[in-house]
Amino acid sequence: MRRKAREILARFRRDGFIAPESESAAEFGVWDRLTPGRVLLTALQLELNDRRTEGHSPERIATDLGFTPGPGPGAGVGSGPGLGHEEAAAVITGLLGDVAALRHADQQGRLALSGVLTLLRAVIEAEGYTESEIDELLGFAEEAARAALRGPVSGPWDAGSPGVPEGEYTDLGGLRIPAQPGNELKFVGDRSGDGGVLAVTVVHGRTALQLQAYHRTPGRSWDTVRADLLAKLSRDGASVREWAGPAGVELRAEVPVVRRDGSHATMHSRFLGFDGPGWLLRGVVTGAGAAPDSTDDWPYEFFGNTVVVPEFAGPADSGPAERNAIPLRIP
Repeated sequence: MRRKAREILARFRRDGFIAPESESAAEFGVWDRLTPGRVLLTALQLELNDRRTEGHSPERIATDLGFTPGPGPGAGVGSGPGLGHEEAAAVITGLLGDVAALRHADQQGRLALSGVLTLLRAVIEAEGYTESEIDELLGFAEEAARAALRGPVSGPWDAGSPGVPEGEYTDLGGLRIPAQPGNELKFVGDRSGDGGVLAVTVVHGRTALQLQAYHRTPGRSWDTVRADLLAKLSRDGASVREWAGPAGVELRAEVPVVRRDGSHATMHSRFLGFDGPGWLLRGVVTGAGAAPDSTDDWPYEFFGNTVVVPEFAGPADSGPAERNAIPLRIP
């Protein structure tokens, strides 16, 4: 696949357009198996993510790649027909994870092989990559694309499933969480006040991750829960985006809050979710790890290493008041 992707890219760099045979060979838009088009898209995403980790915005990345603002499509050294600075920044935003931006780019025809090749060519020119460096990039991209097709290698995990990572865990009844020195645990009780525990907040430095597990009911999944959360947060005045993150599609919210002194501020939160066999695990990231420019992997790694124990029922006299919640206990 790397060789075919290399040929398609080389021909586009030479001719400036996509030949019909290249379009056919790329199989762009086929995502259930490895194709040259998927390798090319992955190569572009790897390069864009490198720039994001350096703190560059999509607009800055587009400018750095030669897509300078101009009077219309085609403005800028690195641009191609129909892809100016604004369009390039919008596609980059989507490829970095913004689900709404990605859908919009697709609807506008920007998320096509021509757009990917135009951006990838701009990356190569901006970096001054040699032929061997291009081959190396496409090699990394092929490996990453293969890994993505194999599916996630981490959890969250079901306690009865094989493959649960070895290591030390803190047993919280319905959840087993990685035992990490220095983390602070805070427990959230149910509304009945009878001592039942519904959720745990793990504080790691300046980042917090709240975890809560539920028994899944028919028609209830992370997709439906996420849609309900998005609608509720929007009604409450928050700015919310769906984002493709390390744990799958998440919500990133900016929630207006009023401080004790009456001043106004914005709280950033990330809502994670995972559908297990008969259960749903939800995570809420706040603090430094939820900031828009944060690339901290800790909340995602901790979420992915959490083990759910759906059969845990809790003490008979302190079951959770919240329907379908899997109870916890304080260790």
